[in-house]
Amino acid sequence: MRALYCLMLAAVVAGCGSSTEPAADVSLLPTSTDVVGTFNLISANGTAPPFPAFVTSTADWTLVADTVAITATNTWTETTKYFVTNLFDNSTTTQYTVVAGTYAIANGQINFVMTQGGSVTFPGSVTGNTLTIIYTGKRFIYSR
Repeated sequence: MRALYCLMLAAVVAGCGSSTEPAADVSLLPTSTDVVGTFNLISANGTAPPFPAFVTSTADWTLVADTVAITATNTWTETTKYFVTNLFDNSTTTQYTVVAGTYAIANGQINFVMTQGGSVTFPGSVTGNTLTIIYTGKRFIYSR
């Protein structure tokens, strides 16, 4: 559950901005059937990593890297790397979260289903070497 919490908070924080910004374009190009590969995050709603993910009462979390691995057996895994700064002594540690699930290609998009770390579903597409995921209304762009 913590992995899902971290993922959702990272998505929310990455999408934050002034209230005058236009809404994110949540449309997707039709997906290729060649979706297998490892994709590295290049932007989360227009912000490149590293970026602040969230702050708790004890720590400041910075998202450093995020990787989605899509397999030929219709499974996927997302690994997110954070630098976590302790707000009491200013020490920094590295933390990883992992979520995973299954996917199916239908209606011109990839339909991701999270089965480890939560039970969220969300769409995506691969065009060329670019994976685009729409998660909580935010656009995440990855490169293979």
